[in-house]
Amino acid sequence: MISVIVPVYNVEPYLRKCLDSIINQTYRDLEILVVDDGSTDRSGEICDEYVKQDERIQVFHTENKGLSAARNLGLGRATGDWVGFVDSDDWIEPDMYELLLKRAIETEADVVECGFCMVYPKQMIIKKKEELDITGDDCIRALLQEKISGVVWNKLWNRDCFIHQRFPVGRIYEDIATVYLILYNIKRISIISAIKYSYLVRDESLSRKIDIENLIGYWRSHKERFDFLKCKYPDLTNLELKSCARAVARTWVHYYDCDNAKRKLYNDDLHDMNTFAKEKIPLFGKSDWKLWMRVGVFFPHFDNVVSYRVAWVLYTLASRLQALWKKYLKNQRTFLHDA
Repeated sequence: MISVIVPVYNVEPYLRKCLDSIINQTYRDLEILVVDDGSTDRSGEICDEYVKQDERIQVFHTENKGLSAARNLGLGRATGDWVGFVDSDDWIEPDMYELLLKRAIETEADVVECGFCMVYPKQMIIKKKEELDITGDDCIRALLQEKISGVVWNKLWNRDCFIHQRFPVGRIYEDIATVYLILYNIKRISIISAIKYSYLVRDESLSRKIDIENLIGYWRSHKERFDFLKCKYPDLTNLELKSCARAVARTWVHYYDCDNAKRKLYNDDLHDMNTFAKEKIPLFGKSDWKLWMRVGVFFPHFDNVVSYRVAWVLYTLASRLQALWKKYLKNQRTFLHDA
């Protein structure tokens, strides 16, 4: 049996499509654990409606504690041999779990991953992976090389993967902080290229919000992974250094977009981040990094208010110039078309 865990929070317009895609799976032996994480819209009522429609569904209503807590609750109640995660504004193809389980049995894999697509308002980006079977220490290397996706929702997991592992409560980017620890302890992961999961990208989602708490959460997750690699796989730390640099740069260029009162709560984290930048990252980054990131890691070497402001001004100016240039090109295309 597969236990499918669905955390729910204020997704009324999307929830039915998500749940329908799960209950209509060709693989029928499912236990569907829906965790209503204190929704304030009609999401909780919709969850209760589906309990009446399908006896495989269990619903748990809790106060709002965040995505990690909701997933952890589901893991605590799961009784299946396998575990899957579906975010409540996403949807899956009808044969997703049938294909993943078949591959798991054929390859004796602890984890099986499929391809997915990122669904934006005006476009769709396909994330198709090469078909692979990866074993042992190569699992961590493949994750850092992005041959394996660092998310939990496009995968089928052997339940034993979570015997000693849970998601960090109160942390955004919880997958970054969790997946590598699981991969370190497994024997094999298998990857299929078929696109079976659709991830809806919404501007109002927590991970897309420019907030100092989110930025620091992203930094912490990558710094923890860097420290882990330093102890276990020192030859791989350079691969993770780029991700740490991206987290540093994001924090600096968005610093003044965040609430002033909340910024003060993270002074210690910011200082630790800047100390890391001084010790581990060259003054102007590395030549193969994008320009915005190279600029973004330059200023943390000067841990003061002026450098924060300069980094933010440069990024804001560059963003506005880029927006104006895109608008100009669009107008030119429209003019040529009309002519």
